[in-house]
Amino acid sequence: MKLLTHNMLACHIKGVKNNYPFLIEATQVEARDADYNPDFLKHIFPRIDWPAFMQGAKSLKCADGLPETATPDMLDNSLFLQKFHHALLEVSIIP
Repeated sequence: MKLLTHNMLACHIKGVKNNYPFLIEATQVEARDADYNPDFLKHIFPRIDWPAFMQGAKSLKCADGLPETATPDMLDNSLFLQKFHHALLEVSIIP
């Protein structure tokens, strides 16, 4: 599972008070190359819950170089986009 998927998941079981984000307790994590597409990153950015994304990135140890808070103007920074791409699409939790 990638952080992109994790960021979109929520628990819909009745009675659950804290349904989002899920905590990640990964035993195996791997990085796989993914095609770099800055246009996709710019398109998906507004849909990402940044605090939840950062929580997941920290638990997978791929948050290096990513800011605690992110703004749309950061999408013009290629270094930010590359780090965002890596954490969002290249790091996977292996079942």
